[in-house]
Amino acid sequence: MDEPLTDNAMPVSDDTNSSPQVPTPKQIEETQDITSETKSEAPRDTLERLTRLYPFLHLFIAHAKHCYPDVTQRERVEYMRREHRKFHLWCRIGDYIFVSLICVALLATIGINIWNLAN
Repeated sequence: MDEPLTDNAMPVSDDTNSSPQVPTPKQIEETQDITSETKSEAPRDTLERLTRLYPFLHLFIAHAKHCYPDVTQRERVEYMRREHRKFHLWCRIGDYIFVSLICVALLATIGINIWNLAN
């Protein structure tokens, strides 16, 4: 029977001479589409990342981190919001404009592609 380990003991493998198992690559047939698993998830994931991108709010948080280094992040942002209301407002407006431009650019790209396919 195995004895329990003490606080300073390290577990030792019974098979010390064996090399680590190297995983073999997945076999793919020539007719199998290798991108079929990622095709459905990639556009949605990219769109989600783009719409969650808030560069101006990150600028506001970075400035709060610089001004109030000794408190938690939530308190930093609250202090900055109270003291710099206009800066916070402009950062929020800038983020709304940025995300709106991304969505308009995406829709324009889709529209241009549809127009080119139709002609």
